[in-house]
Amino acid sequence: MNERIRIRIKAHWVNSWFLKLVSKPVAVVGRAEHPLDWSKPTEIEIEQNTSVRIGVGVRYFGRGKLLGVSMTEVPAYSTLELRPDVITYRNGFWNHEPFKLVELTSVVPGGTKQVQLARQSPHPQERGGEHGNRRGKRTGRENPHRRGHAEPVTEESGEQ
Repeated sequence: MNERIRIRIKAHWVNSWFLKLVSKPVAVVGRAEHPLDWSKPTEIEIEQNTSVRIGVGVRYFGRGKLLGVSMTEVPAYSTLELRPDVITYRNGFWNHEPFKLVELTSVVPGGTKQVQLARQSPHPQERGGEHGNRRGKRTGRENPHRRGHAEPVTEESGEQ
């Protein structure tokens, strides 16, 4: 027996104008791809009482490789009250950041209950300095998550 879930894709406000103009959103459920709509949630059929891997990404100009996909395992829910009604994915501040699960919205009798799963910070320094000094030199900025340590925040590069 199958059930239906709804997947919503959102873009960060900084790059949403660009993504909505030149890309087509796609959901990957298991191994099947389903086209999405930027303006509303899309209903997708999944098997009942089984966990499923879901990811969301975009194809520029509707063709080519699917980009920005980060797969998430959504567990099986045994009761209707706990089952998510809408699963929301959003990319980060920078256009190259993948679409990640940010919210599960469950409809319960008497209203809507939202469960926030993750918070994406627009500032790299708040995320642990992912985009710190590119040359690895000390700048006086230490990682705020490692207080008491004097290690500089650096970004690794694949260049030789």
